Amino acid sequence: MKKKIIAVLGGGISGLAFSANSNHQTIIIEKEKKCGGHCQTKLEKNFTYDIGGPHILFSKNKKILKYMVKLLKNNILIGKRDNKIFYKGKLLKYPFENGINDLSPKEKFNCLNDFIFNKNKENKPKNFKDWLYFNFGNFLTNEYLLPYNEKIWNTKAEKMDFDWVDGRVPISSNQELIKTAVGIPTEGYTHQLYFYYPKKGGYEEFCKALERKCKNIKTNFTIQNIYKVKKKWIIESKNERIVCDEIVSTIPIKDLLTYFLKVPQKVLKASKNLKSNSLIQISLGFKTNKKIPYTAIYFPNKNYLFHRVSFPHNFSKNCVPKNHILINFEITVNEGDGIYEKSDKFFINHCYKKILETNLLKNVKLRYTNVERTEYAYVVRDFKHKQNLNTCLNFINKKGIYSLGRNAQFLYINSDEAVRRGIELAKKFNGK
Repeated sequence: MKKKIIAVLGGGISGLAFSANSNHQTIIIEKEKKCGGHCQTKLEKNFTYDIGGPHILFSKNKKILKYMVKLLKNNILIGKRDNKIFYKGKLLKYPFENGINDLSPKEKFNCLNDFIFNKNKENKPKNFKDWLYFNFGNFLTNEYLLPYNEKIWNTKAEKMDFDWVDGRVPISSNQELIKTAVGIPTEGYTHQLYFYYPKKGGYEEFCKALERKCKNIKTNFTIQNIYKVKKKWIIESKNERIVCDEIVSTIPIKDLLTYFLKVPQKVLKASKNLKSNSLIQISLGFKTNKKIPYTAIYFPNKNYLFHRVSFPHNFSKNCVPKNHILINFEITVNEGDGIYEKSDKFFINHCYKKILETNLLKNVKLRYTNVERTEYAYVVRDFKHKQNLNTCLNFINKKGIYSLGRNAQFLYINSDEAVRRGIELAKKFNGK
């Protein structure tokens, strides 16, 4: 078999997994100064945390889980999820339906009554909002699921399709809710109850382990043009030119299309109409002798701009200096929504003020602040998502370019699935 030269656009975890498992000559082209993509970790002033929200390793795919755990050798820990929901000043067990024993008697009754005798079952759901009412009843939907999901997606639920919910929004049974309501402990989302995380270095250590298996990586490479001459692809930056036989793209579709000389208006319009959210992550480090024991807390209340906070010191004690804690706040935004344009100082002040209001922190000193912005964070599945995505991917596929990973395939997938897809595509090429 003649080896091909394959250019991999983007050095995120899917591109690294492809290259690490390829028998061909691969060249990873990364515009940033280092690889990692969505799985990058920041190490600053003895604080270690992942950019773009907390990353933990869990998977229903045991083969991929074993593969990723093996990558880190001894640099790995097993953690247990301890997530909460901040609801009316209380911390309920996550997911919400597993914490209803802590509600008032009237709230428990409303929750059970609405779920078991759900009148919304009379009509088939037409959108994500309908789907929530159809499956969970009025109480669970109104009190948690609807406000939380509209915060994280930054989109009205009635404008979203529900073709993505399978496996992401599990549905409890009547028996599970009754058990929880009477105080019998239950666990939801059991596939992520236990998770893996690096002892040192943050989640990016998975990327670094894959990177060590890749022979040719070009960072700080800003693509300007991509075109074909006879059977060879040409990828140009301002100062460099790469010639290859095949291209595997893991970069955002919208970015890829800008590198071609001619793109039909229909494709450009479809690309423009693909919807995604950006993410602003605020990190606050505190000096304190008291540790907050949770892995994450969810905030459905609109008075808090952030939808979730996480605590890296509970992923690994090496993520913070001694006698310190770190809190990461996530805020979903869109350009032009009035929040996106706010300053870093605004976000730091908001998060600092609001977390103190919860009474989770007492007698602390703020020692570290940082704000990170991720342009492509969450794919929004509106009703034209499939049509717009297919229009773009068909154009890219006809050019003979392979799309791989979260941004290139415009799907909300976790790192384990990104790695699986990278390995599977490498096997496909290896067989050629």
